[in-house]
Amino acid sequence: GHPASCAAGRGSVAKRARVWPPPQETQIDLVRDRAGLGSKPSMMPGATVPGCVQQAQDSHTAPWPFICLSFAQSVDGSISDREGRMIALSCPAAMRMTHELRAAHDAIVVGVGTVKKDNPSLTVRLCDGRTPLPVVVDSELELPLDCKLLTSPSCRKPVVLCLPFDEGPPRNSCRGAEREGGISSDSTTSKPLSTDGEADQAPAIASPGASMATRAAALRSLGATVLQCADATPGARRPRLDLVRALRSLGPALGVRSVMVEGGSRIIGSLLSAASVPRVPRGAGGAGGAGGGSAVSEACGVDYCVITVSPVFVGGTRAVPLPLAPDATTRHDASAPRPRADFPGLVGPGDDDAPGVATVGTDMVLFGRLQASSGAARRAEPAPPAGPRGPRP
Repeated sequence: GHPASCAAGRGSVAKRARVWPPPQETQIDLVRDRAGLGSKPSMMPGATVPGCVQQAQDSHTAPWPFICLSFAQSVDGSISDREGRMIALSCPAAMRMTHELRAAHDAIVVGVGTVKKDNPSLTVRLCDGRTPLPVVVDSELELPLDCKLLTSPSCRKPVVLCLPFDEGPPRNSCRGAEREGGISSDSTTSKPLSTDGEADQAPAIASPGASMATRAAALRSLGATVLQCADATPGARRPRLDLVRALRSLGPALGVRSVMVEGGSRIIGSLLSAASVPRVPRGAGGAGGAGGGSAVSEACGVDYCVITVSPVFVGGTRAVPLPLAPDATTRHDASAPRPRADFPGLVGPGDDDAPGVATVGTDMVLFGRLQASSGAARRAEPAPPAGPRGPRP
């Protein structure tokens, strides 16, 4: 060809190469096109992930608190290394987004294993806003008495969710005042201050052989609130705390309207398992709509998810440690792949909408409503009313 045209062609190719990576909007379009999600935008122009979560909160009409599951993982689904040590997976921009999400919720939930390994403060530090109420899921009251949540002046005193135990004769207790939602509230009496204004020193670790009542008293002496929650498997050899019921009961017990769950893996797996196996059939139809009291929302237990994916491979502890139980009520050809509708997943504002996708710093964020598996959602729908009975033949 003509030299001038060849030079122009080379220049145009070089110019196109310089624009990689493309702007965020173009990246999202590329991801959606390659995934076959169509051209519908994943976020309105100018929207942010915390803004979308706030919109879902505002449309939440169910009688229980809005529950948002949020965690960061690597590309291969790891949330910590193989030894369980914490990894700083989120980039600075994604970490700031996480703190904005914390500030947008009334309570923040972690498991006692996370406290033991990471000793988090669960405060809002990277943005303006109020620190949410920390809630620790601790079935056997194993929370270390020297953790930041109990000793740091910058931390709010935690609420500890545990299995029922025999506390003996009540003492300065309001136990039983909040039983209706499956949760009973024990007194939150603080230990008297010494002359120098500091609380008397408590043992660093409660004795493993101590009774639940003794451990609860030690936690209360440091300002914690101990809430006894329903057993999900009454009569079983190993009791298990009913996590979804306990989180929903934070509303009537403490006035909590929104809950952000950050992990760890056992908490994440427990909540996602609840979206695979139906909870209880609905007795009556509820309000529909995004985030409302729909049958899908009741079947899931979780109303919304925000998952940050860091572009690294770890090969460590998975976010979901065990396979989720697929829907056992649907029958498929054993030789054919299972449809993904048999497992919980993310959807947009409408059931047929794709979840949101956003690039935050160097990380990718997926967000949307958690949709139950097809069988869990179907069995949570109200039964059709019985028709009029005709005369016997």
